[in-house]
Amino acid sequence: MKLAVNARPLLSPVTGIGRYTLNLLQHINRPLGEDRLVVFNMRGQGPISGVEAEVATSPVPSGHELPRLFWEQAFVPFDARRRGVDVYHSPNHVL
Repeated sequence: MKLAVNARPLLSPVTGIGRYTLNLLQHINRPLGEDRLVVFNMRGQGPISGVEAEVATSPVPSGHELPRLFWEQAFVPFDARRRGVDVYHSPNHVL
């Protein structure tokens, strides 16, 4: 199975939803075994500590709300399907 998580909440400043996302990624990463993790993140985000994952990076700057929204609503579903993602989680209530 392929799991995917939107890691945009990890952009600075990290808030409660960002801490939740980081802990989620670090903890689901451990018992995956044969399963794989895909992380969708924004351009400029660095590596996520303690997380081994396939990374899909947005081509748009994170500070531009309209292109970011387009990326999350149009590109991510298309790319998730292309990558064979079975389960997608967006902690920021997107999609």
